[in-house]
Amino acid sequence: FSGSLSWDPTPETARGLSVSMSQTVGVQAAGGMDALLEGNTLAGLAFDDDGDSELARRRLEMRVGYGFGVFGDRFTATPELGLAMSDAGREAVLGWRFEGAGTEAFELRVEGARLEPAHDGAEHRVGLTLGARW
Repeated sequence: FSGSLSWDPTPETARGLSVSMSQTVGVQAAGGMDALLEGNTLAGLAFDDDGDSELARRRLEMRVGYGFGVFGDRFTATPELGLAMSDAGREAVLGWRFEGAGTEAFELRVEGARLEPAHDGAEHRVGLTLGARW
């Protein structure tokens, strides 16, 4: 189960302030439509001997960004900050999104994250995503 709440005062453009928050409960679905009603899928939702349930797994994710025009207002650049918390740990994200402001249908996203698991240690991740539509 999941739910989200987002606020963007100017939804027709990617410019300006945008804030989003989402809450997810349960485990990630796997196996597609064929696995929907399998016995092991339904059994995974039952409580185990310790009284824990897969439904007790929760993840709260928050993101905030601010888009502004660059290169003669032909493109929009958006720095973003994000924070995600779950029983497994927390993750802090710093990212930058660059996209066409008009008919240019492409997006470049650079993102770095630090994952701090509930147990000792920390992991770092860097990502680059390029998307285009034509």
